[in-house]
Amino acid sequence: ATGTAQVAITATADPNLLNAPSGLTGSAGRGSVTLKWTDNSGNESGFYVERAPSGTTNFARVATLGANVKTYTDAVSKATYLYRVQAFNATKVSAYSNTVSVRVVK
Repeated sequence: ATGTAQVAITATADPNLLNAPSGLTGSAGRGSVTLKWTDNSGNESGFYVERAPSGTTNFARVATLGANVKTYTDAVSKATYLYRVQAFNATKVSAYSNTVSVRVVK
């Protein structure tokens, strides 16, 4: 004997899914770097900003920002730095944004 049955399946998006920030840009001032990015998530608790010396991949978190923030200014010494940004909420973190290189001259 054989039989068949139909079962309804409902798929919903993960409400905690976070989209990575995009369009990260950086500009240098006298002893500072200003970053700007696009917020692609509507459910983040905030953003992590990470920095590494140019020529390395030794990123370290330099700031934790609130939800819907799309800019950050970092006071730094004369050098070239790499930056990336990541969204977070209570249960997840997003992928990283693009990486941007900024050269600071004093």
